[in-house]
Amino acid sequence: MTSRPEIVPVILAGGQGRRLWPLTSPKRPKPFLSLNSGLSFFQRTVLRVRSFAPPIIVCHHSYRGLVKDHLARVKVEPRAIILEPDHRNTAAAIAMAAFFLKGQGSLMLVLPSDHSMKNIRAFEKAVVESIAYTIENMVLLGVTPTAAETDYGYIMLEPGETACRPVKQFVEKPDEKKAEMLLSLGNCLWNTGMFLSRPSVFLQQLERASPGIFEMAQLAYEGRAEKGHFIQPDKKFFSEIEPLSVDYAVMEKATSYFARELNVPWSDVGTLRRLWRWRLKDQGLE
Repeated sequence: MTSRPEIVPVILAGGQGRRLWPLTSPKRPKPFLSLNSGLSFFQRTVLRVRSFAPPIIVCHHSYRGLVKDHLARVKVEPRAIILEPDHRNTAAAIAMAAFFLKGQGSLMLVLPSDHSMKNIRAFEKAVVESIAYTIENMVLLGVTPTAAETDYGYIMLEPGETACRPVKQFVEKPDEKKAEMLLSLGNCLWNTGMFLSRPSVFLQQLERASPGIFEMAQLAYEGRAEKGHFIQPDKKFFSEIEPLSVDYAVMEKATSYFARELNVPWSDVGTLRRLWRWRLKDQGLE
C-alpha cells in the first residue's frame, strides 16, 4: 500500500485587514484579532490543520513577535516562518513557501490565516481525497455560492459528477452583473483562497503565467538568510516582485487545475458586516 505524501500547511499571515478598521491596525493586523473564544483567527487556522505536518507560516517581518507568541500559546512548533521584507501580496508569499518545499516530496496546502470555517473533519476529508488529482494539477478548494457576491473569485467547473472536477475558468472578483450571470450558469464555486498542490506544479504555473514574478521570487529565495525556524528572503529582489495576488498572477491564467467543493460553513470575515454575522453565528445567536 502506497503511503500518502506529507501535506504541509502554508499559512498566509501577511494581511493587514484594512477593511476591518478600526478593529485592525498595522500593529494589530486581522489574523491576530482575538474574538469570541479568545483564540485569534491565526490560532484557529493553525489548530484547524494540526492533523497535517507542522505548518510553514509566511508573514511580514514586523509580525515576527506576534507569530511566535500566538504559536506558543497553542503549543504549535512550525516547520518554518518565512519573514517577508515587504508587503508584495500572495503570489510572492506562496512562491517563497514553494521554493522552500521544492524537492522534498511534500504537498503544500495553502490557506489564508484569517478566515472562519467549521466541520474540520469534512475539510480534512476533502483535502485527503484531493491528493490523487495533484500529480500534475493544483486543486482549488471552493464553496457553493449563496449570493452574487463581488468580493470573491468564482471557479467555473466543467460538467461532471466527480468530487474533483476540471476548472473551466477562474474569474476574479466580478462586478455585480457578471456575478449574477455566473451564478445563473451554475457549476461554479466561490474561491476560498485555499488550494492543494505540489510545489513544483505551482512554480511551473507561476513561471508560465507570471515569469517576472517567478524570476524575482527565485532570486529573493536564493539570497535568503536563515536562523533557526526563520527564513528571510533577500530584501532587494523581494521588493522588486510585482505585488499581485495569486488569483491574478496564477489562477486566472493557469492551465492545469481542478477544484473540489468544501461542504463546510465558511466565511472570509472580510468586512465589518461579515465579522458581525460571524460573531453571532460563533456564539450561536443566529
